[in-house]
Amino acid sequence: MAQSDEEQLERLRRELRSAEAANAPLVHISEQAQQAARQATAVAREQSRTVANWVRQRPFVALLVAVVVGFGVSRVL
Repeated sequence: MAQSDEEQLERLRRELRSAEAANAPLVHISEQAQQAARQATAVAREQSRTVANWVRQRPFVALLVAVVVGFGVSRVL
């Protein structure tokens, strides 16, 4: 038996409401993930600035640290 246009429209509306309700938690999780990513990016930028300033203030110490770390990594590998 064929459904009338009104019945089909109402069925589609119910399906749409159901889909929207099912997606609501996913939208919330997505928003939280985006916020966490923004915060992580801000922290990484700040840490990068901190390290860059430290290297500018202590270039020879930074070079020595890099050599020691490079030597240590080469010994491990």
